Amino acid sequence: VPEAPEMPTVREVYATNVLVLWNRPRDGGKPITNYILEKKEPTAKRWSRATREPLYPATQYRVQDLVEGCEYEFRVMAENELGTGDPSVPSKPILAKDPIVRPSPPVTPEAYDKTKDSVSLKWKLPRHDGKGRIFGYLVEYQKPGAVEWTPANQTPEQCPDLHYVVTGLTDGQEYNFRIFTVNAAGKSDPAYVKQVVKVHDRLEEPELLLDANMARDHLAMLGTNISLSATIKGIPTPTVSWKKNDGDVPSHITVAVTATGSKIFIPKCVRADSGNYTITVENAAGKKSATVAVLVLNKPSPPRDLVVSEVTSESAYLTWKAPEDNGGAVISHYIVEKKDVAAEQWVPVSAANKKLSLMAMYLMEGIQYLFRVAAENQFGKSDYVVTKTPIKAIDPLYPPGPPKNLHHTDADKTEVWLAWEWPDRTGGSEITGFIVEHQEEGQTDWVTFKTVSNNHAHVTGLEEGKTYRFRVKAQNAIGVSRPDTSVPVTCQEKTC
Repeated sequence: VPEAPEMPTVREVYATNVLVLWNRPRDGGKPITNYILEKKEPTAKRWSRATREPLYPATQYRVQDLVEGCEYEFRVMAENELGTGDPSVPSKPILAKDPIVRPSPPVTPEAYDKTKDSVSLKWKLPRHDGKGRIFGYLVEYQKPGAVEWTPANQTPEQCPDLHYVVTGLTDGQEYNFRIFTVNAAGKSDPAYVKQVVKVHDRLEEPELLLDANMARDHLAMLGTNISLSATIKGIPTPTVSWKKNDGDVPSHITVAVTATGSKIFIPKCVRADSGNYTITVENAAGKKSATVAVLVLNKPSPPRDLVVSEVTSESAYLTWKAPEDNGGAVISHYIVEKKDVAAEQWVPVSAANKKLSLMAMYLMEGIQYLFRVAAENQFGKSDYVVTKTPIKAIDPLYPPGPPKNLHHTDADKTEVWLAWEWPDRTGGSEITGFIVEHQEEGQTDWVTFKTVSNNHAHVTGLEEGKTYRFRVKAQNAIGVSRPDTSVPVTCQEKTC
């Protein structure tokens, strides 16, 4: 039988087929009639025929139907009419996979951003990877007209993704860029960025994207924390400033600014934090502002200037002014209460008074009362404003009414007798007297004669021949009435 062939060699390895070559062995004295080619996976026990076809006289064969990704080894035996010889030593194991070739270049590279010393490039995956893992990309740049290209990165591993920022460039200079794909077989043909790129800071107008807390009026309950924030875009990065009602933001408010946004934080807000907050962003390309109205809500402050007037034995008229601060909401009503100074309890006068005044009825004559008023809105009731001093429920006292029907009953050379009727009203306090006055004709001054206690007077000390007018005023503890005035009277000797 033939001897065993030498170890076969394997070439042209692909995913599903390989070419196996061997040398013809000694035939053992009888001509070789065929070769048997076998294959197995290194971990398998059994060998299997690679083909049933007769192979002689060829000393090579392309084995088909391999499974991609599996390892194989091969051996050959020679046959003659006496039988089959020993098998060769198995070939070295091979992995069934297509050979790696150079990849194709990256697709549509472009410059998408730049600063005064850098350019940002991006591209799409190559159309094929050459059947090998892509290690990364090499980026190179060149000044127009130059011959040499300068590498931006030294190894493909420094640029594993589909983008790269080339740094260290010169402001105002123009550059060409090209990119290579790299796998185990080497680097692809270059892909060029179509346009020449001029390096400078890109100018983009500022943009203000308001977060929800600034999108409309911001309402907050007293004592809660308020945040106002916005996202900011623009190249170069815009400067940010905040104002409150066109003035500086108070020092207890925190202002934070980052490259992409800004935020102000108002801890435990108070009513004074209400107002218009304006953010302004500005760069060389332009300026943008946005304003949000912040309203801190609370119960109102107390009503003001509570005044009691028109007191009688059973009623009193209360007036007050609206609170200085309505708490950020409409005042729905006022609560009015009274208290007998000798009692502990406040008693309602009106639980829901809409106006800024009220007639307090059903007072008890002679009792001293305090009054208090609170304002209410949807967030609660204010503190009370209280009358400073009590009032006493008694009918008011006034000066009396004027005397009536003043006339003279007699006249002589230097004296006149006057009489009148008592006034209709005393003013609530008894009349203590009448003030009698006279005025010489042609004069403007009235001269007081005296105060009398009854409704008649005997006026003396006048001058003969002169004409006088007289008037009388009633008086009580409160004051003096309007006068009642007589017709002119002339002093002359009586004639019988």
